[in-house]
Amino acid sequence: MVDRARPGIWAAFVAVSVGVRSLCWVGVDTITLFLAMLAIVAVLVAVASLASYVTGDRLGIWAAVRPLAHEFAAAVAVTATLGSLYLSEIADYTPCRLCWVQRAFMYPAALLLVAALVTRRNALARAAGIWAAIGLPVSIFHRYEQAYGGVGDFCAQDNPCSLVWVREFGVITIPTMAGIGFLTIAVVVGLRYLDDRRLAAETGVADEAPAETAATATDLDYSSDRS
Repeated sequence: MVDRARPGIWAAFVAVSVGVRSLCWVGVDTITLFLAMLAIVAVLVAVASLASYVTGDRLGIWAAVRPLAHEFAAAVAVTATLGSLYLSEIADYTPCRLCWVQRAFMYPAALLLVAALVTRRNALARAAGIWAAIGLPVSIFHRYEQAYGGVGDFCAQDNPCSLVWVREFGVITIPTMAGIGFLTIAVVVGLRYLDDRRLAAETGVADEAPAETAATATDLDYSSDRS
């Protein structure tokens, strides 16, 4: 049910909505720099979570991220979606064909993750994680096109895939940010899925059990198991 969702989720989305309304009053260069900084934060969280998980979470990083893993993934996907719409609809950057392919993966992932938060169905979040994992190679190829150009005839000559609209910190372009978004979503959702399976096997609580029951049992067992 909607009223069972965490209040913090809706506060975050209200904040994003307010932020989007203010984008029209901020310069494009400022927005792209801000999006690049968010991408750096996202990839740091993803890498730190993965490293923490595979090393036994000695520093407790994954334990801190895990309770909000789906919320974090949803925030990344929604930010990427809104960012891409800003760049095309407000900044007037023309998306190339590879951009549209990446949108075809990111937009559904955002919808699935939001639906997962509202319905408390982990299966929807897992579907979003798979969708993001499939979109990641497209971003990697698009970034390769930008770096070397002329690899494939996917885009129109008047709007080539190799065209660089944004370059922050010397390396972060639009497909770089998209790829970071896909990677972050896939890693965070994937780790949450693996952890849920392990904890479900240990506690006997089904993965799709009511949110309060599943969360209480798995979080308590996770804390005791990692301590």
